[in-house]
Amino acid sequence: MPGASERRREPSPRRGSIWPESTFWYPWFDGGRITFTVEVQSPKGWEVISQGERKSHQRDESGSAVRWESPEPQEEIFLVGGPLTEYRKAGPVEAMAFLRKPDPELAEKYLGVTGQYIEMYQKLIGPYPYKKFALVENYWETGYGMPSFTLLGAQVIRLPFILHSSYPHEILHNWWGNGVYVDFQSGNWSEGLTAYLADHLISEQRGKGAEARRASLQKYADYVAEGKDFPLTAFRGRHSAASEAVGYGKTLMLFHMLRRQLGDDLFVRALQKFYRDHRFKRAGFADLQRAFSAAAGKDLQSEFDQWVTRAGAPALRVGETTAKEEENGFLLTVTLEQIQAGPPYRLSVPIAVTLEGQEGSIRSPSTWTRSGRPFRSLSRPGRFDSTSIRSSTSSGGSIETKFPRSLICLRRGEGVDDPPIVGVEGAARGLSSIGRGLGKNAVDGDRNQTRQRARGPSL
Repeated sequence: MPGASERRREPSPRRGSIWPESTFWYPWFDGGRITFTVEVQSPKGWEVISQGERKSHQRDESGSAVRWESPEPQEEIFLVGGPLTEYRKAGPVEAMAFLRKPDPELAEKYLGVTGQYIEMYQKLIGPYPYKKFALVENYWETGYGMPSFTLLGAQVIRLPFILHSSYPHEILHNWWGNGVYVDFQSGNWSEGLTAYLADHLISEQRGKGAEARRASLQKYADYVAEGKDFPLTAFRGRHSAASEAVGYGKTLMLFHMLRRQLGDDLFVRALQKFYRDHRFKRAGFADLQRAFSAAAGKDLQSEFDQWVTRAGAPALRVGETTAKEEENGFLLTVTLEQIQAGPPYRLSVPIAVTLEGQEGSIRSPSTWTRSGRPFRSLSRPGRFDSTSIRSSTSSGGSIETKFPRSLICLRRGEGVDDPPIVGVEGAARGLSSIGRGLGKNAVDGDRNQTRQRARGPSL
């Protein structure tokens, strides 16, 4: 969401107006959170929207009068208005759509999925913090998320995939960013968490979670070099491909690692605790660390420190690899090295194990820095099947290394049927099942929308 100065446009009877805090149109109390009631009279044919709940709305030949109330503590007051047609759908949370030209079919699509996504995220995180959520069509192309409404451009809202990509992202911001506020001085965690639980989760529900994560990692490899990298604590907002790759992508992967480490149940419990403890308060990465540590039953400070307060990422290389025949089988040892500058990361690296003459592989977890770990097998190890992985170097360039897809083997029968870790692509299924009931008009979409989504812009 861009800064307030970027949101300001001069009022126009034909186009409309946006009034953010930076215009100082209301008394400003030195950055403190406020509750408010605002009453607005506007020209005939105009609708005016703010956060909170609409308590009264009257229209006559001279124009309209509206009153919005927000008992929820807000960081600033937004007011947008223009010549708009209103559509509504009643429910526990009122769904609203304000379009610049009448289009009941388009409005119905947005009204329908609004309640479905809110229900999904209430089950996942906790109660929706506002009385309504509104789609407001803007008179220039934007992707803004305000508390209880979003301001999207005319072309954007008519792209068929937006209903199941950018739109749920903006809805989710009412929990992360506009429900729990960001302590920007300690880093913006909100965009990465929202991307993980909206864009990535929907991809996962479509069976494309691994593809989405791989795309995030590829952006980091492509755009982030020395001089452009920074710790997550320094991320404030997106202003380049590199800042997006760090602030959105790396943060997204942090939450995926936490989810894999804790499991779905504890991961969701941590999210719910974080939301419950900090709703309408400012929070930072330290607050997230405490919530996840409480859910895990152990201190996760070191895990957060290495990924949040440190720039960069691990660079891995396969070192010495040996296979030694013994009386009862083979002893195999592999050394996985970290070659980035600075101290080694504490990593849990899954390794795929194959045996000569057998199909498939066994996967085993291992926590390595620069030491080797032996494995024994009763059969001769299979050949090393390598794939290229591009890793950042300490000098900011990149190197291409050969990383064995199939490494070493466990003793036959140990972990074959139920390996402890099923690999990077094997994310737990429970979290993604939350949205299964949204139907073909929501998360699943149709195949044409899925194909178009891959080509469309990202807000």
